[in-house]
Amino acid sequence: MNAELLHCKAQDDFNILIHRDLLCYFSPYYNAYLNGRSLESGQKQITFDLSKAQAKMLVSCLYSGRIPRDAGYSDLFDLYLFADVTPMLALKRSVMSHLHHRNVERGSRHGIRQDGPELELIMKVFDVLPKSSGLIRWLADW
Repeated sequence: MNAELLHCKAQDDFNILIHRDLLCYFSPYYNAYLNGRSLESGQKQITFDLSKAQAKMLVSCLYSGRIPRDAGYSDLFDLYLFADVTPMLALKRSVMSHLHHRNVERGSRHGIRQDGPELELIMKVFDVLPKSSGLIRWLADW
């Protein structure tokens, strides 16, 4: 792996250096954006349209494949939407795995539903994602 670092920014004054090749490996979008023939290729800085908490989750997932246990539905759903646009299949799978494990831990597999996502979040997801999306299917089963 090339050790070239990429300066990444997000909302709320989030700044971090990440390995350029790692981001490009997980996202065909960023691979084309940073390594293609466009004017943006060769960039040393990139800005994510994510909150500080979501950007931290993204970086954590890129390096460890894990999402923090205390992640809220809003951040998880926005991260999934970001992963759908960029597209980052591994990130989408990590979010879905996190949601599944959260339900199992909280007893939903026994028919007990606790602290689910707000209707506004659900509608946002249904407005943006295709019906075949894993998150849409999860919400339909939830």
